[in-house]
Amino acid sequence: MNVEAVFTNGVGQTHSWSFNNSEEQSNKSIHQTLESLTTAKLFDEKGIEIFKTLEAAYAVKRTETVLFGDPFEAYPEEDEEDKIIQSFERLLPHEAPRLLTEKVDFLMKQWPAGTYLKGFQFVSLWDTEDEEEEPKVILRSMNDLL
Repeated sequence: MNVEAVFTNGVGQTHSWSFNNSEEQSNKSIHQTLESLTTAKLFDEKGIEIFKTLEAAYAVKRTETVLFGDPFEAYPEEDEEDKIIQSFERLLPHEAPRLLTEKVDFLMKQWPAGTYLKGFQFVSLWDTEDEEEEPKVILRSMNDLL
């Protein structure tokens, strides 16, 4: 099971995160753990708080079984989903724990409150001049752009 959560950053933009979670936990435990990220006070390189408020979270269980054929070939031009979901694990070293609660604790021990994550910036993915569409942002490592 994965947990996907939506946070608002320090300038009011929403961004979604996926937390790979190897074991199921109670809704209350997941909510408390994700809410604790809002106390982390982590900032991108420009000083925008990353996890300002928790907006929503949901569990994702996906089972895919190909019955026949190649489903990717059948729908080659399928539209991309409206939301972009970032993997929380990219903020952690490879030896990070497996459970959601342990991952968040690990992150908070690794980076104390007030830390600016050097090399990470929020990047807008949609045309911000479009007044009808809420801008979508991701926290991108500047190394991803090289």
